[in-house]
Amino acid sequence: MSVSTDNGSQPEAMQLLKIQTQPLPKEKPNAFCVIHIHLAPALVSLAIVPFLVSGQPTSPPCKCLSADTACWPSVDTFSKLNTTVGGRLISIRPTAAICYPGAEFNQQNCDIARVNANNSFFAVEQPGTTMYSWFSGNSDGVNVCPIQPVTGAAYDATTTCAQGSVSTIGVDARNASDVEATVKFARDNNLRLVVRNTGHDQVGRSTAAGSLMLWVHRIRQMQFIDSFAPTNCGGDSVGTAVTLGAGEQWGNVYKVADARGLAVVGGASRTVGSAGGYLQGGGHGPLSHKFGLGADNALQFTVVTAEGKTVIANNCTNQDLFWALRGGGGERKARALIKRTIGLQGELDAAGVSGYMFMSPTSVSGALYLPDDGALALDAALKPFIEFATSADKYTATTGPSIQFPAFFQAYDAMTKTVFGPTGTDPVGTNPVTASRLIPAALFQNDTWIDTLVDAMAKGFALGAPVFGTHLVIGQGVRSVDPKSNAVNPAWRDALLFVTTNIYFPDSATAAEIAAIRSQMTQINTLLKTATQGHGTYANEANIDEPDFQSSFWGSNYGELLKIKQKYDPDAVFNCHHCVGSELRSLDGNCWNQSQQIGGHKSRQICRSE
Repeated sequence: MSVSTDNGSQPEAMQLLKIQTQPLPKEKPNAFCVIHIHLAPALVSLAIVPFLVSGQPTSPPCKCLSADTACWPSVDTFSKLNTTVGGRLISIRPTAAICYPGAEFNQQNCDIARVNANNSFFAVEQPGTTMYSWFSGNSDGVNVCPIQPVTGAAYDATTTCAQGSVSTIGVDARNASDVEATVKFARDNNLRLVVRNTGHDQVGRSTAAGSLMLWVHRIRQMQFIDSFAPTNCGGDSVGTAVTLGAGEQWGNVYKVADARGLAVVGGASRTVGSAGGYLQGGGHGPLSHKFGLGADNALQFTVVTAEGKTVIANNCTNQDLFWALRGGGGERKARALIKRTIGLQGELDAAGVSGYMFMSPTSVSGALYLPDDGALALDAALKPFIEFATSADKYTATTGPSIQFPAFFQAYDAMTKTVFGPTGTDPVGTNPVTASRLIPAALFQNDTWIDTLVDAMAKGFALGAPVFGTHLVIGQGVRSVDPKSNAVNPAWRDALLFVTTNIYFPDSATAAEIAAIRSQMTQINTLLKTATQGHGTYANEANIDEPDFQSSFWGSNYGELLKIKQKYDPDAVFNCHHCVGSELRSLDGNCWNQSQQIGGHKSRQICRSE
């Protein structure tokens, strides 16, 4: 089920979200610690569900793209849409187009863009910029309109800027009416629709060449409700909640909540949009260990469906939709350090610690957080690991002091600035290819299984992975939730750890070089999958070439999700890469792939040949 705002994978265009808040009184301590463990310098040497006959599409086999002049709407038709949305129809070009020779060149604006080439806060305000540059490139991932940072090569008269995968036109939506009108326009004209919020998207779901963009980043609303009662649920309050517009970002939500003595389960990066793909993928963050995933805390959605209608979804109204929206190498001593680091995760989990650790072939570093407890408790949890790291002169170890903060936001602010730098959020303008896996808790009870995971990581280093990151964000807050209560991948419910790694390539990389790196990451991804006995992963931070993505991203929930997709969006108005039902479409998502099983029978291929 496609369409999402950030990293999304479900079927509706987001408008409003009501999410549970957590009271964290100022007197409750929140401890935070930074650790850096380094090797001493001398040591540095599913089966696919059949297409449902009852949900067969009524639309043409392929979406109309901007290059298809025979079907693309006329200027007059777009003018009518522009009037309907209050003049907020926008022409979209890659942000860097202003730096290239020609009519669009603007030196002043180009200088601003170049200075901010890696600034996430700048990028989220540009509809023509993606978080990771290769998703705005051509079909091979080659960046066809890069922003040259001020330290990079200068532009010259021979360079050109191509549109790539950036939408050509869009609507700068400000309210539900704008969203309704845009979705209905795309449906009525059979256009490829892309929904984008901040562009904080690690798997390329918020861009598509020749598409119409629904830009929801400016739909802002934040309302705290002391006693929230879900619509049509009898009027009973479920506690304090906050209503968030799609364009609200977690960094701002945290700050406002903190002023009220509250905390909200959200993402680690400040520029991630609060509604949309973050929740639809599950959504982990610093508080997930204690309070569960973002999707576990969602109380109600107000969404626009593929028919262009606004509906409420909660436990009492459109329950199926509500369910779907929530979730829908190193030398021997280096290996010893990595194994001890992996083993440590279970100990930290038991102590209630959450946070992030990063392992290279020669070092381990991290930033850890312990809610509702003090610095001494965090020091005690880390003591066995620090003693191991400093014993027998094996390693050099430095630890920052464990610092106690009065509330979550202050600890979050310190932790994210430690991990990401002064901005407190991850940079943009890079080109990573990802591999990842959820690590089952049972693995940590078997030393042989731990060895298997360490071996897989060691082989991953040999294949070029520079760092493996461990996200200790699951905990009892996630594992205690009924796996059937929402569409979150059931693999979260018996996992202890989420592991990721990235290999980056430069903007100058060729199609062949990008393909080679993707092949490397497929191998690394397979190593992790094998070491975890086929356990699933987090759809929002996954390998772009993940095989059997249906099982890896949604597990046993996939069959029901596909049924709901067909119920609410049989014409695939909303679709994206490796989303629910995307196996029924061509690789570019534009055409129906009717070589899939339909009603138990094979039918001919009706997709375009590119």
